[in-house]
Amino acid sequence: MPARALDLALAASAASWAVLGLVDGASPSGVTVALLNACAALAFATRHAARARGVLWSADTALCLCGAALGGVVLGLAPPGGAWPLACSVAFALGGAVAVAGLASLGRSFAVLPALRGRVVRRGAYRLVRHPVYAGELAMVLAAASAAGTPAAWAVALVASGLALWRIRLEEHLLGGTREYKEYALEVRWRLCPGLY
Repeated sequence: MPARALDLALAASAASWAVLGLVDGASPSGVTVALLNACAALAFATRHAARARGVLWSADTALCLCGAALGGVVLGLAPPGGAWPLACSVAFALGGAVAVAGLASLGRSFAVLPALRGRVVRRGAYRLVRHPVYAGELAMVLAAASAAGTPAAWAVALVASGLALWRIRLEEHLLGGTREYKEYALEVRWRLCPGLY
């Protein structure tokens, strides 16, 4: 399948997930999922073609995709959005806001798998941390696991978090081969959370 057709198919899929996010009602988690997927749909539909990427089908690719999917599994293990403790709802919505801000800053350079698309983004959320979308997604996963409160949800959340860190490592390995990204990494020291990592 040509890359542009795949991007449009992924945009349609993300748009359908945005609609399904609203099926949960007007809960903070449902609205957050809808907004995040709507942003992802727009990003897929408008993104730059990849100039460089890692091996398209590899164990690393499978781990990246599995890590992204596990976030949805944790959300599925959580109770309906309206039944979440307030702190979990607020943390999930704030994580979603960080992820949306990252997507908005990323614009046409959006990718699910590690790839080099256009210039290194240095605006918006990317002035604070190098991976704001992942930071927001991790906050959402941990909030959903906390709302679920079960060992199974926490186990899946921990695996998803570990795979997100693996994805960051792969992405930085690919992008780190460019002078522009090396300079950016010196300017923006923190990957996910200023002062921690």
